Amino acid sequence: DDAFAKALGQPDLAALRVIVESNLSEEATKKASDAEEIEILEAAIAKAKVDELPDVLVTSEAHRMVEELDHGVQRQGLTFDEYLKSIKKTRDQLFLDMAPEAIKRVKIALLTRAVADREHIEVDDASIETEIQEQLKRYQGEPEFKDRIQSEEARDYVRATLRNRNVIQWLREHVAWKEAK
Repeated sequence: DDAFAKALGQPDLAALRVIVESNLSEEATKKASDAEEIEILEAAIAKAKVDELPDVLVTSEAHRMVEELDHGVQRQGLTFDEYLKSIKKTRDQLFLDMAPEAIKRVKIALLTRAVADREHIEVDDASIETEIQEQLKRYQGEPEFKDRIQSEEARDYVRATLRNRNVIQWLREHVAWKEAK
């Protein structure tokens, strides 16, 4: 009712409904875009001719994936050991389970790098700075984030992320990926 909407900072229930519907629509659009992105990348790596991947790349990516999961679990308030116990796996078993996804991620990284190089897809410093400022706004309640996001390593990560977005946009515009499947 209107009282509930006012408690959430909206003038009335109608205004709250508009915001909720808009948010749901944006979320559905984002999910569809993400699903399409995955489909594009999977179609591309299925067609790409990739030589045998060096073990060090796959191992490194699997370790990174385990570490990402570890940090995510800790953000949820659990220890990683508790999580491993709950899924009845050791860290090594989890690492091995990650291998197929690590292979896919390495192939995607190689593919996006090759497309970026071939098509001269670059990211300028202004775009990196804009993204960093957006991240700072999003995480303004976390002071340690400010130091981390402004490190050279974080800038490199942002550059790679933006370049990957640009590559995916290029693929959407230039490749008949549905037919390629």
